[in-house]
Amino acid sequence: MVSAADGGVGGESKLARAIRTRFDAAGLNPPSPRELAEALGVKPQILAGVQNHLIERGKLLRLPPGLIIATSAVEGVRRALIETGWDDFTVPQFKDRFDLSRKWAIPILEHLDSLGVTRRDGDRRRVVRSR
Repeated sequence: MVSAADGGVGGESKLARAIRTRFDAAGLNPPSPRELAEALGVKPQILAGVQNHLIERGKLLRLPPGLIIATSAVEGVRRALIETGWDDFTVPQFKDRFDLSRKWAIPILEHLDSLGVTRRDGDRRRVVRSR
């Protein structure tokens, strides 16, 4: 069991570090809240509070409809998407390229749209590159 109260480097608790480590290691396949709470031996309410703290600090990202993923994983997708050389793509191409289910692909794409990395154009997405 990881304690939420244990202080750590930079004021981050052992629990916060453990959560970040698990999300960073999981990449685009993050654990569910139930799996994470069981693995770390913490109550779901405590887990939710620490996750919210990590979201506020920009370490985790909450995507609609409440999915939580490491910010570093989405940043990796952004970089890899730019490197693909694609000008535009479909959701199935994106899912295949990043080995994602629709449950994760659509929220990640909507987030990338909101950042201006991609732009939806009918059934396709366009990669927006800085000029």
